[in-house]
Amino acid sequence: MFRDRSGFRSRLRLSLSGRARAAFLLAVLVVTVLAGASWLVVRTRNAPAAKPAPDHGIFRTLTGADAFAAGSFDRVTLDEDGALVLDPDAGLRSGHDRAGRYNGGSFLFGTYVSPVWETGVPVDSVVASWSAETPAGTWLEVEARARQADGWTKYYSMGVWASGTEAVRRHNSGPQEDADGLVDTDDLRLKRGASAVQLRVALFTTDPALTPRLRRLSVTATGDGPGRGTASASPYRRAWGRDLPVPERRQNDFPGGGGWCSPTSVSMIMAYWAARTGNEAWDRPVPEVAAGVRDHEYGGTGNWVFNTAYAAGLGLDAYVTRFDSLTDLEWWIAAGVPVAVNIEFEEGGLDGAPMPSSDGHIIVIRGFDRRGNPIVNDPAARADQGEEVRIVYDRAQLERAWQGRPRGTTYIIHPPGYPTP
Repeated sequence: MFRDRSGFRSRLRLSLSGRARAAFLLAVLVVTVLAGASWLVVRTRNAPAAKPAPDHGIFRTLTGADAFAAGSFDRVTLDEDGALVLDPDAGLRSGHDRAGRYNGGSFLFGTYVSPVWETGVPVDSVVASWSAETPAGTWLEVEARARQADGWTKYYSMGVWASGTEAVRRHNSGPQEDADGLVDTDDLRLKRGASAVQLRVALFTTDPALTPRLRRLSVTATGDGPGRGTASASPYRRAWGRDLPVPERRQNDFPGGGGWCSPTSVSMIMAYWAARTGNEAWDRPVPEVAAGVRDHEYGGTGNWVFNTAYAAGLGLDAYVTRFDSLTDLEWWIAAGVPVAVNIEFEEGGLDGAPMPSSDGHIIVIRGFDRRGNPIVNDPAARADQGEEVRIVYDRAQLERAWQGRPRGTTYIIHPPGYPTP
């Protein structure tokens, strides 16, 4: 069950009025004209579109002072930009790592607890993600719990994160299985449906003059309810015939890269934004990304939230979410935002794929052809076999592979302030 997954999983539902759609398309037009120029003037606080929210669950995110203020603070505060930081003036809590979970020594910390989020439908899968900076000597841990019929579960650790390895080695905290659920690397799998979820974050430091800085905290919680799928969703079509120039990279070009589909996909998306913005710091080679997302608990690079956290640590806005259909992703392609998705398929399930089957593989969706079939960069393509990274997959086949269980999982990565659906 706790496999070294080389690939990954999300969804966002868009329900726009005619006026909102017009505003969104105008924003896209402005961005196209400005190209690599600043787009902050185009972005509004409550962007002209619906929030990510699957038909079979919820997506919630906290970013900015007003959003974080809905939770509770213990030895943490907000900085001038609305990010969550430690508050040394409040007297930080102290601890010592005797169990080897963190740094093996003494540390200081504070905690933040999110508001309770009602799900509206029974959910059995919870994924938390975050955007943070962790200077050397600092780290954070995110935990999640769910409310079932007989009360709240315990808090399960969803990961101990640091961008470097000076203080701790980033890792998931193992299965943590009990009567209520278990954690499969980055996914809290509940044994009974839940009606609400809540997150808790601990910020750690070995030096009171240093603090982690949490800019975004997100959660997606989903169940087995029927998703819309392409058959019941009206294609947006404006994205049909659009192919974003995402650089093509292969995981197998590097020694040991056979399981690097996730960091290779992240590397491709970051290189795309580097070219669009002129920010060369976002163009990172695949081996460097793989090292930066490595989960030291199981020794792999397939931890979904570590992949988005890596991109976020370099200044991008990044999180994991879930969608119900490829139509939802058409809005993002129309806005110029490539996405990475997790697919799973059996032999014969995806024509043209560079592998016969997969129980977890990350690819980049970069566009749609004029018939609505998704254009992807598949990092598993092998140069020695003459396989192309850019592949056009059959729409129905790819959607089935993406909407398996865990279904619809997607990485959203873009520059801060970029106008999004």
